[in-house]
Amino acid sequence: MVMAAQQPDLTAADRAAATRSRLEPADGQARHFDLLLSYHTPDQPVVESVRSLLQARGLRSFIDRDHLVVGLPWPQQLERP
Repeated sequence: MVMAAQQPDLTAADRAAATRSRLEPADGQARHFDLLLSYHTPDQPVVESVRSLLQARGLRSFIDRDHLVVGLPWPQQLERP
């Protein structure tokens, strides 16, 4: 996987800490999202526009680049509360 090779210096503990800091809310409450935005990379500018419109209407969206840590298995990250 090309993206995992970008961070070869991270230990398992470093990756786990990065995951916690990105996935666990500061207030200790469970994450809540109204929807998941799935997209093809070339469509990212359009997706960002749609996401901004949704946020303006009070909807929280899950988008990979904000909530997943590169190099870690994503299925387990998605299953976290």
